Amino acid sequence: MNKTTSSTELTVAQFAQEVELSEDTVLRGLHSGKIKGRKKNPLAKKSAFLIPTSELERVKKLMGVESQGNGQTEST
Repeated sequence: MNKTTSSTELTVAQFAQEVELSEDTVLRGLHSGKIKGRKKNPLAKKSAFLIPTSELERVKKLMGVESQGNGQTEST
């Protein structure tokens, strides 16, 4: 059974947009282990990463960005 992107996972591009970072910065975070995620296809050498939405909230807290509940973010 193959998992696909769901509402509980974000692509690198979606994650980057939400935390207002570049995709390259997010990828560096994934490779270094600072951001938790998984490869969509672990057997493929250049597989896309998927990042759990729970990681989005964790990273936003670390960056000092709070969610306003309406899709907007506010820096503290």
